[in-house]
Amino acid sequence: MNGYDISIILPGLKPKTWLSIYSDLKKSVGSYTFELVAVGPKSPPQEFLDLENTIYIKDFGHPSRCTQRGTTVASGKYVTHALEDVELPSSGLENCIRLFETRLNRNDGICVRYYEPDINPFAPRPPQPPEWPN
Repeated sequence: MNGYDISIILPGLKPKTWLSIYSDLKKSVGSYTFELVAVGPKSPPQEFLDLENTIYIKDFGHPSRCTQRGTTVASGKYVTHALEDVELPSSGLENCIRLFETRLNRNDGICVRYYEPDINPFAPRPPQPPEWPN
């Protein structure tokens, strides 16, 4: 299928986790279509490669370079990235896309805020935006 609603770029070193990430992304995009573009030095399992909406690019570069390489083959209307330790709520990306399409304009973007209390349990929760879009 061409022309997905969103392309999700996944730079990574642990391809054994990619099927689980795929499953989480599927729940997160809800009714929207998506493709997962995985980029990294280690080949994923055949089960991952057999999925209709996945692409794998072998690359030995830095994760930021891998992300950029993924964007060169992305066919989605929107593009985002995910990391191997991502925890996405069900319908999370679906809500972001819907918000973008119904309440924001083409000059806006949506950015995920990372909160990592496991690294620093005393880290304050990131500031939340006021009622938005503002």
